[in-house]
Amino acid sequence: MQVEVVLYGQAAVMKRFCGLVLFLWMAMAGMAQQKVMYSGFVQNQEGIPIGYATVLLSALTSDGQEGVVADSLGFFQLAITPGLYAVHLRSVGYESLRCQLEIHALQCDTFVMQVSQTSLQEVVVRAHAVERKADRFIWQIPPGLNSNGIDLLRQAPGVWCRMGR
Repeated sequence: MQVEVVLYGQAAVMKRFCGLVLFLWMAMAGMAQQKVMYSGFVQNQEGIPIGYATVLLSALTSDGQEGVVADSLGFFQLAITPGLYAVHLRSVGYESLRCQLEIHALQCDTFVMQVSQTSLQEVVVRAHAVERKADRFIWQIPPGLNSNGIDLLRQAPGVWCRMGR
């Protein structure tokens, strides 16, 4: 009979311990700040959506940062904790946009970006000439000065050369 009392006592202590752990875990989860959905649209002065613009929200009251890329229609959405944020938007061909927002609840904003007056002088695209045949790939390797056949083979992708072989 003493063995039953000892087991019952241990079970009661374990039950109370598990209850305490569960209570503390729930209390900590309740203290964590709830996130709210922040969304918006990015467009130009004419109301045309700017697709794939980057949106960065930096919390001014803490060290948190959240970022997202807008979809093809300029729409973005983030789950963030309420607070004061510095918003930074960027897209190729447009001036960067910076502002501060205080977000407390579900919010949707529209950002208008100005066209950039910067133009490129020249764009150079270089690629290795690769020709694909049914049974092989052919790489065009430019000859160099003072190069022999072994040096040219060493430049070819997927080819390994060892001295004497």
